[in-house]
Amino acid sequence: MGLQSQLQKIKKEGQFLNIFSKMKGLFDKFATIGEPLSYRDKLVHAFEGLTEEYDCFVTSIHNRADRPPLEEVHSLLHTFEYRLKQRNSVQQLNFAQANLTSFQNSKKFQKSPQPTSILSLYLIQ
Repeated sequence: MGLQSQLQKIKKEGQFLNIFSKMKGLFDKFATIGEPLSYRDKLVHAFEGLTEEYDCFVTSIHNRADRPPLEEVHSLLHTFEYRLKQRNSVQQLNFAQANLTSFQNSKKFQKSPQPTSILSLYLIQ
């Protein structure tokens, strides 16, 4: 199997953080056979398959003046993903709390009887 197809296969097998080290191994194989990938090519291959919520991370890495080693990019990505998961869990909790509050308020309104006045009885007839 060619190295390019191995890269494609790795991307389909699992989560990005789990496959990063496998990609690095393939990048090393490219260098061994005399066809090293450029730093930009490595980043392009590494970032393929990430969803749009990672776009700001990818842009920040591409726009850096220095070239952080892939191990540092991996570490930064891990930190970014952790923060995304934290934010998503907090947002889900807030959404659940809002739904619960809304549900409780609707129950209060259903339980309270409507006051009747002589005027309202007159209007009904």
